[in-house]
Amino acid sequence: MSPQQRIRLARRHAGLSQAALAAAVGVQRSAVSHWETAQGKSPSTEHMRQVALVTGVQFEWLATGRGRSPATRTARR
Repeated sequence: MSPQQRIRLARRHAGLSQAALAAAVGVQRSAVSHWETAQGKSPSTEHMRQVALVTGVQFEWLATGRGRSPATRTARR
């Protein structure tokens, strides 16, 4: 899974729109859209950390794909 796919999965798992995530992180909605597209730019480390905090996922999983994904956590509940 790509970083872009992980950002989208984390956002959707948290029940947030792109606009809501953007407001929580302090960026424009278009930035979140770019982060989620295959050819888009990646967020800075600080923005990635904020996305992890806002969506409730582990930073390591969001940044690298290692660790527990939101889907894994949901399945174990």
